[in-house]
Amino acid sequence: MNKSAQIVNIDRGKQQMPSKNGYVSLWRDIAKQPWYSDPVAISIFVDLLITASHQTRVIMFKGVNIQLLEGQVITTRKILGDRFKIISDSKVKRTLEMFEKLGQITRVNRKSKGRSLGQIITVSNWEKWQKMGALIDQPIDQPVDQPERPNLKVCEPYTDQPVDQPIDQLNNTYNNNYKDHACFENKPTHLVLRQNAFEHFWRTWSDAKKLINRTNTAPKSKTKDKFLKIFTDAYLNKIGLDAFELEIDAMCELVTLAHNDICQKLGSYDKSDYFNYSSMYPALFITNKQWRDTQGEQA
Repeated sequence: MNKSAQIVNIDRGKQQMPSKNGYVSLWRDIAKQPWYSDPVAISIFVDLLITASHQTRVIMFKGVNIQLLEGQVITTRKILGDRFKIISDSKVKRTLEMFEKLGQITRVNRKSKGRSLGQIITVSNWEKWQKMGALIDQPIDQPVDQPERPNLKVCEPYTDQPVDQPIDQLNNTYNNNYKDHACFENKPTHLVLRQNAFEHFWRTWSDAKKLINRTNTAPKSKTKDKFLKIFTDAYLNKIGLDAFELEIDAMCELVTLAHNDICQKLGSYDKSDYFNYSSMYPALFITNKQWRDTQGEQA
């Protein structure tokens, strides 16, 4: 936030603002949502944003340790209803169903010892909502050069490659290290993009394993080879970059959904439909391409 900005205490409420409790980004495009004029809907959506975890952590909820990933919150319809004095539980239910139908959240019911605890709600595209902190320091009326690709899930820089490395150096790296590799075409048109996408998938897989108290022990280099063989430059050129970002989103959402479902049913008599993911290696997951079924595509 610009240091010269002056922030007043809004209505001098219980807590002065700003505080040390942090903040979330609320983009103006929220006004374009079909539910923006519905006070219940916007109240619940903003509440999900500000209560969602900003990092992977374990919290205590109803006496049970719950692990949340970035962009996740565990709650109930009653909690949401009481918070905003919504008398009708069906209204809260319909609102959450609407968000889910629009693809703006995903929900997984969480149980413990046969009793329902609540729903783990994941805000879709959490990183797209929240990970553009570099823009916060810009004055509000100053033009900002927007990144060419807005979906930071795919485009955010990964740790193995400096983000400001000149493209000539990237091409030299390609020519020296990858020119004989079967998974690359003759020209690395989308080399950095594909590498960034893999790093995002790898972090998602590793975080998902933590949900079921496992560690990602898969060989990263071999997994990356498999990933790059599936997502070649020719494939990206064929489907387009927008479709590629959507596919990576679908891929990572399936990983999280599967492990959440396994976690939810641990210690119960119900067997998760994704039980085989417990011991699955990410290279096999990539080979199966099951996420494409959720997109209505041919694997």
